[in-house]
Amino acid sequence: VGVEVVEGILKVGTPLCVPATGGLHIGKVTSIEANGREQETAKKGSSVAIKIVNESNPTITYGRQFDSTHCLYSTLSRASIDALKLPSLQF
Repeated sequence: VGVEVVEGILKVGTPLCVPATGGLHIGKVTSIEANGREQETAKKGSSVAIKIVNESNPTITYGRQFDSTHCLYSTLSRASIDALKLPSLQF
């Protein structure tokens, strides 16, 4: 799936969801490719191709449950919120 990173940094392993469809969990980013090269991250403003795999629900398909009109967001978990609150991460 071709995407543009609008905010933040996209990393391999990031779980993604589509809030517009009720928070549908579409899977995790398993690879990121830009200009024919695989990379581990994509920064704000970059356009990349990503591979998404959903092992818990492999029937989710681009073009059926979500498409290019939907914005994808990283799924926040309690653990990721707590990690952001750690004092060592404050700037």
